[in-house]
Amino acid sequence: MKLKLNGMQIKVIAVLAMLTDHIGAVFLSDYVSPFWMGSYRVSFMAAGIVGKFTVGAYYCCRAVGRLAFPLFCFLLVEGFVHTKNRTKYLLRMLVFAFISEVPFDLAFYQQPFYYDKQNVFFTLFAGLLALCFIEWLTDREKVKQVIAILISVSVIILLLFVVNEVNTDYSVKGVLLVICLYLFKKHGVMQAVSGALLLNDKKALLAFIPIYLYNGERGNCGRLMKYGFYIFYPLHLLILGLLKMIIY
Repeated sequence: MKLKLNGMQIKVIAVLAMLTDHIGAVFLSDYVSPFWMGSYRVSFMAAGIVGKFTVGAYYCCRAVGRLAFPLFCFLLVEGFVHTKNRTKYLLRMLVFAFISEVPFDLAFYQQPFYYDKQNVFFTLFAGLLALCFIEWLTDREKVKQVIAILISVSVIILLLFVVNEVNTDYSVKGVLLVICLYLFKKHGVMQAVSGALLLNDKKALLAFIPIYLYNGERGNCGRLMKYGFYIFYPLHLLILGLLKMIIY
């Protein structure tokens, strides 16, 4: 029997990968800096026993974490394709982007308001909005389609400019990844190639194994579980941020 994964199972994998990544980023990054020499390999080789353990643990956490973002982008595209209400989907993403900002700043910058970096929900919102305009292009008369193309391209360029200026997590690459996953949703190889090229990280290719195993089914996801995944992002960041403030 061939292994298959539904949407719920992929969400769990993405959440666990994200949590692992954030534990490494929040708690291990400060310990790695004294041993850091420009790359993981050089740092690991040059460090002593304690340094090797620290750098190795940090690298493992961040490597596992590379699975998370491509999986969340894939799930975003699937949600976009199957949702009955795009407006509610967009609004929910934007609301949780604002809810998550203070926990995000506390976890990674130890202050409630850090204006130089914004959380990943803003990137996902921008990607979702871009998909709305791409879909808007279809099924139109020739003259109207030309106008729609000009408007959509202009809006997408504006979105890319905004996420770059406000420096959202994954920024321009993140929005482009969402677009590529949507455009190549029937071509798994192209999804994987575009993901690896955009993120410039071979480890991100591992995320396309669960995507390849996706069976197209949503899985057992009630209302509580549905919102639980949204709530988990700001909640776990808040807990990690408060724990770091207590420990340090």
